[in-house]
Amino acid sequence: MIGPPEFVGGRNPKSMYLFIEKGVTMKKKGLFFSCFILLCSFSFSLAATIDLPRTGQTKCYDGTGAEIPCAGTGQDGEIQAGVAWPSPRFSVGTDCVTDNLTGLMWSKNANLPGSTSTWADALTYVNGSGLCGHTDWRLPNMNEIESLSHAQGDTRVWLEQQGFMSVLRPYADYWSSTTDAYSLTRAWTGDISSNGVPTHTLPKTNSLYGLVWPVRGGTVPPAALWKTGQSICCPVRDPNSRNLSLF
Repeated sequence: MIGPPEFVGGRNPKSMYLFIEKGVTMKKKGLFFSCFILLCSFSFSLAATIDLPRTGQTKCYDGTGAEIPCAGTGQDGEIQAGVAWPSPRFSVGTDCVTDNLTGLMWSKNANLPGSTSTWADALTYVNGSGLCGHTDWRLPNMNEIESLSHAQGDTRVWLEQQGFMSVLRPYADYWSSTTDAYSLTRAWTGDISSNGVPTHTLPKTNSLYGLVWPVRGGTVPPAALWKTGQSICCPVRDPNSRNLSLF
């Protein structure tokens, strides 16, 4: 029986076999590691799933605006998709109100400074607040402002019925910390009005219409809010500002 030569091309065949075996083992380990990473990423994606809250609409309407029975219409008032609002929706304190749906804490006074301001001044104001013993107040992002919307009636009136005060003034909008991605000199605002919380943008230097409504905390279940998608910050007057447009 003729066995393999002791050396092939200057390499011991046994060493070659061991090298190949190790290479296959390393590939298997690499494949296992890749699958593990993919599985973890998938698990993380599942863990990060957002449960959207209901809009608050419970009635249905025809094309003329007349109220009609909801059964079979497929309208929001019938389906009421999303996370049910807790009861009570808000826990009201002396100066602060906690939203039991999102976990956010808002100032009870929706016009705390008592006047409008520019975007930069609004950021500076909330960053210096020590309301209710907390020092992490900030401007809400545009998703957080929209979370206060009520689709079944006058949002401003409803919020004041829940315990807030001084909600909105005519022809004024609440600053968000979110910059307009298409015009970096503008920021998104929320108009707390009779038809929910429509959003639009204002020039950041505009001091005539922008109101300040401080918020703090992160959103938590049952309806944790999604990020806005904004991942960069624009310079403001205060370099230490907590511009949470990243949320």
